Amino acid sequence: MERRPFLTATVLSAGIGELYAVGSSTARAHSRTQAEAADRFVAADSTNYSGSSRDAADIDWIVIHCTVGRYAGAISHFQTPSANVSAHYVISNYEHTDYAPGHVTQMVPHEDVAWHARGSNTSSIGIEHEWHRNYGRYFTDECYRASAAVVRELAERYDVPLEYYEYGSAHCNESGGIIGHRHAPQDSACNHLPSKSCPGPDWDPGIFMKYVRNGGSGNDSDGSDSSDSSDDGGDSSDDGSDSSNNGGDSSNNGGGSSDDGGDSSNNGGDSSDDGGDGGDGSDGNRPFEMEDGAVTTADLNGREGPGLDYGVVETLPAGSVGRIMNGPETNDGIRWWGLHFSTHDVWVWCSENYLSRVAFHVDETVTTTTALRARQAPGLGYTVKRVLPQGTTETIVNGPETNDGIRWWGLYVPAYDLWGWSAEPYLVSNE
Repeated sequence: MERRPFLTATVLSAGIGELYAVGSSTARAHSRTQAEAADRFVAADSTNYSGSSRDAADIDWIVIHCTVGRYAGAISHFQTPSANVSAHYVISNYEHTDYAPGHVTQMVPHEDVAWHARGSNTSSIGIEHEWHRNYGRYFTDECYRASAAVVRELAERYDVPLEYYEYGSAHCNESGGIIGHRHAPQDSACNHLPSKSCPGPDWDPGIFMKYVRNGGSGNDSDGSDSSDSSDDGGDSSDDGSDSSNNGGDSSNNGGGSSDDGGDSSNNGGDSSDDGGDGGDGSDGNRPFEMEDGAVTTADLNGREGPGLDYGVVETLPAGSVGRIMNGPETNDGIRWWGLHFSTHDVWVWCSENYLSRVAFHVDETVTTTTALRARQAPGLGYTVKRVLPQGTTETIVNGPETNDGIRWWGLYVPAYDLWGWSAEPYLVSNE
């Protein structure tokens, strides 16, 4: 089907749900929910979405996200002026955070364009679901049930098909439906998908759609199959003759990326965001692009905006890995990039001079290209916990660390409920 043009601009987008959209907004005031399943309406700041007058002819898709943070934190972030990100709905998931699971907050009127999925914003409604690996790697039945109730209402009102698509060209091939953020295209031709796993490996579309269609319990699990998970090594590798230490885009120094930095505040020391001749944000002569992974090469100030006059949100230790979400912007003679550092749960702007591109980012899903050892820690001297068969899917949760001339990434392997470290040259992104 012919897709509507998408909104673009240079604005920082949180990892909660990416978007790049026009900054002009004639957002209207709302005080009432538009779905019976919603518990309340809390308005997102008007700088974080685009005022519009969409109707049923304009809304074809419902995009599913996870917050990578607390329920209340996501709501607060969408209320922050110039956060440049929003979703129509946010739904709580955990018993032990802010609200009971299944609490629903509407934040953007349906007729307006929330900024949550870049190329899909203008034709979709976005729903964020509370999730963070530190709070629990699961979605509760209450969360699924509440989200399904909202989706059923939206589908009936806007004639959205109750079909959940899990491939990237669905947005161009189908008339509409439900899609995870990872499969929401970044361009109108469906040529580019986000480099991310949102709504993440813990989101189960099968369970969710049982609730959407009939309210079934949906607690079945596919369980994966560990029968082939040999522990013998065979031809598995983590060093490998000619595999060296680069994996294509290995960065500058590796080694001891310390995370102490003394008292690295927003000035002095070597916590930097302002000068230096630290390169051009490239690795292998390729400049940064949206969704790239980036590692800090020094203790680095993360600022509220792209310039030295903006406040420091957090000083990120050398070796912190983030994801390029926006930019570049040039101010104060410095090129700035907007990044999401999921392990620090911050969305900030950083100087390009102290960033280096890396192959992956935290929360990215990857696959082994050969039988591959998962070790207790990043180095050849550490115990092998398991040999992962070729084609095993994992999620990046830590790293990178460079030891023994190899760059290592910390992984979680859901098929075996395993945490370990593996060599970068034998991993490939799924996204």
